[in-house]
Amino acid sequence: MIWFVEKEERKKERKEGRKKGKNIFYRGRQQQQKQQ
Repeated sequence: MIWFVEKEERKKERKEGRKKGKNIFYRGRQQQQKQQ
């Protein structure tokens, strides 16, 4: 179940990043999803 916790943490990080204006991490995740 650790992976699930990590997923939640990533969601939080993404929200925090967007608030700070850092959408580099978010954009990287989107590209990964496209490949799958």
